[in-house]
Amino acid sequence: MKEASHHSLLMMLPALIIAVLTILTISIILVMATPQQPSLQVTGCSAEDGESSSPGSWGSTCDNAYPGSALQYDDTAYETHTIRKHGLGYYAGLKINSTNTSVTDCKSIVEVRFCYKWWSQVATTINCDVSVDANKGLSYTTITTSCPGTSEPTNVTCINVTSLENWTCSDFFGSNASGGLAKSEAQHDGTGANGIFNMTWDVFYFNVTYENETAPDTTPPMFTNLANQTLYENQTLSYDIDAYDENNISCFKVNDTARFGISCSGLLVNVTGLGIGTYWIMITVNDTYSNNASGAIYIEVQNSTTAGIQVKDAVPAQDSTLNISSSILIGANVTSGQTISSVQAEVTYPNASKYQLTLAKDLSGGADWYSTGFTIPSKIGRYDVNVTANNTAGNKSSKATYFNAKDPISPSITMTDLSKTILKVGQKTKLSMEATDNYGIGSCWANVTMPNGTKEIVGLDCDGASSETKDTDMAGTYGVVFYANDSSGNTAQATGSFEVYPKIDFNFHLKLVDSGNINITMFKEGNDEVVFSDETIGDNEEELPETTLDFEMISFSKRFQAKLKSVDLASEDDKAFGMDKHFEDLENGSLVIYGIENEYDFSDATVVIYYDDLSYENESDLKLYKCDSYDLYGRECLSGWHDITSTTTKNTTGEYLEFTTTSFSGFSIREYAPDAPPEEPPAEEENPGSRSSTTSAASSITSGGIPYAESWVCEDWSECIDGEQERTCTLVNAEGNKLVRVAKRECEPALPPGEDEKAGVSGKEVEKKLFDITIMADGIPEEGNESQKESYILNIVVLLENFGPEPIEIGLSMMVLDEDGNEIMQDSSTALVEQHLWREYESLEGLKKGRYKVVLEAVFNETTKERIVKEVQIGPEGFFERTRRLLERYNLFNWINLIGLLILIAVTVSYYYFHKRAFKWKGQDEQ
Repeated sequence: MKEASHHSLLMMLPALIIAVLTILTISIILVMATPQQPSLQVTGCSAEDGESSSPGSWGSTCDNAYPGSALQYDDTAYETHTIRKHGLGYYAGLKINSTNTSVTDCKSIVEVRFCYKWWSQVATTINCDVSVDANKGLSYTTITTSCPGTSEPTNVTCINVTSLENWTCSDFFGSNASGGLAKSEAQHDGTGANGIFNMTWDVFYFNVTYENETAPDTTPPMFTNLANQTLYENQTLSYDIDAYDENNISCFKVNDTARFGISCSGLLVNVTGLGIGTYWIMITVNDTYSNNASGAIYIEVQNSTTAGIQVKDAVPAQDSTLNISSSILIGANVTSGQTISSVQAEVTYPNASKYQLTLAKDLSGGADWYSTGFTIPSKIGRYDVNVTANNTAGNKSSKATYFNAKDPISPSITMTDLSKTILKVGQKTKLSMEATDNYGIGSCWANVTMPNGTKEIVGLDCDGASSETKDTDMAGTYGVVFYANDSSGNTAQATGSFEVYPKIDFNFHLKLVDSGNINITMFKEGNDEVVFSDETIGDNEEELPETTLDFEMISFSKRFQAKLKSVDLASEDDKAFGMDKHFEDLENGSLVIYGIENEYDFSDATVVIYYDDLSYENESDLKLYKCDSYDLYGRECLSGWHDITSTTTKNTTGEYLEFTTTSFSGFSIREYAPDAPPEEPPAEEENPGSRSSTTSAASSITSGGIPYAESWVCEDWSECIDGEQERTCTLVNAEGNKLVRVAKRECEPALPPGEDEKAGVSGKEVEKKLFDITIMADGIPEEGNESQKESYILNIVVLLENFGPEPIEIGLSMMVLDEDGNEIMQDSSTALVEQHLWREYESLEGLKKGRYKVVLEAVFNETTKERIVKEVQIGPEGFFERTRRLLERYNLFNWINLIGLLILIAVTVSYYYFHKRAFKWKGQDEQ
């Protein structure tokens, strides 16, 4: 059995050896076919920037240079393109082509993954798409249609797309690779305001794993001894450059083949004679897998004699950055065994033009220092400087340096504009700006900070000609920062803001006594920014921002203008403003009268009244008067006019008067000579009637506290006709000028002496007393009871008028009695009466018809006392009541009693007389 076993093992040995060899061979093949992940760069790129409302236009360029790696890394190198809303929604997009032509040994594709990371400035995106294609862009396959968010994602999304397309090595690798294609697009949904909004791509690339028979080297070589070289004039350059690579070095190259040559092994030589100077060259080395590395050095050629010359320490310092248009120093230390004959500097500008400078010895920099001043032109870029020195022995030496010039001046923002800075929620404002730069403006934009702290970037033009619209969907303060940058990266900014308020449906009522309209304009408080404007009349309603505004009211062909300041819309809703202008029935020498009826609360108002439509003799004599209580529709001053000319500015060029006021009522323009009294001729007398008045008066007439000592000559009052009298008064001043006025007053027919206080009145009647005290009283049916006539209202007005030079304090006591003598109201008060009319109102409701007596007692100057009794009939008066009142008024009851008594006596006497005679006759007959 043992022999059989050994024999069997010997028979199996060759088979085992063959199996082992087979396994080793397969293992070697598998090791050589390890999947590879080559460096796949984006070699082609195109974009969409809102140029079409249809996808696939691809008419814009990408932000970064390609071939390049900007889209391979999760960093800050972005591709940013714009969607746009302009009526329709427009597309933004990015399309790439990825290849690696250096890979020539791809056997098969193992896996294809596509990685992306993108986001949008706004959420209003639709028709989003990320797709890939292996068929030269003819048949894209969609990876996702989900739209991105509005902030940068935390992670990169990578999708296995191996099964989506028929990927081959020729799609990505080799000199004839067609390219792996990918695209991404999104469209604005067309809602909201017009605008331009950013779409950003940070990562967008293919990651391909493939199999090959040998794994390639992707690591570039590395220089081990690359350095600047110095040699003397006429000396031959021989510099052996070394480099290391993990596989094999292929060859070295030099860029300046006119002066230098280099072997594939790295020996650098000069191929022509080199003069004294500095020569910059670029050395490149490749390995057998086409990986390369490059480095720059300079070759400095110096004088070859021992009594030579040397230039060193050249300035500006190499690779320094300086500002254009600035003054700098170009210099170097120069040493020589012989006398130095000249030191020159050649400056090569960014545009390759050259400029020659002569350097002079400057002991402030040291014994060997040579320098000169230089002003950098307004050209941005690199400036090469070569300093060359010569000595009297004919030797020379050079030293090279360079610096970079930049623009240090920021742009100038010359204009920013917010079309509105006070808005209601939902209203739009426009943003625009204008910026300039000394070298070239770059771009302009604005950052808008919402009331809740979120920010929005709004792209703007820099020429100020166009603007972008900003929607407002929340109340509060919107901060705006305008930015402008230039091509050197300098930035300027300017700030602004606007306020957004809740909406209010504001009702306002405008009235004119005659026909026409009022032009109402509402301004931002303390500002000329118009919030609302319309020419209208009657009842109006407008949706406005709920805030405080200034109101300007203009009418009568713009000849009356009033600007009411600080009107709070929330508290002043549903109020009215009325105006009137008239030339008819003017009083007190007025040329025109304006009446104003205002219900709005305001801080103060500026009023402008034009007088260009008036006829006057001397513009300097025009004065402005104010009535504090003016009846707009009755066109009557109820208080008296007072001169406000001293608080008024007269503009003779524009022909207008301007003043500030805190109240409105009536305004009158009059013409008076400087020495003429501005008011009335002497006031009417006590107890107007048919009796004659004084025919002349010499007194000090006052108005507004200004005395005018003049003599008025007045005619007698006319007869009382229809309740009115008039007389003509004339004043002649020192210069002989005449002022004629016609005075009018109300009157009643003369009553018998002593009967004045007993005079009854019906309806509205007036009784004027000696001390300028008037009672007006009338009775009207109470509203709602007109048909029944059972309830009435008694209205009483007390007027006190002071014509004296000083205010008078008056104590008033009022009592109302019914016809039976019962007291139904009693009140006492004190009033300080200025030099104009003072009034007090009383109103008693729920009274029955009948006669009532109003008794007013006034005490002034502490000793003078006046008592006035006013009777008024409330409701219709019957026949018997009227008869009884007339009998009582004229004491007819006494006459009737007397007559009756006389008749009784006469009857008695007659009876006695005739009875006695009849008795006597009877006796005689009996006799």
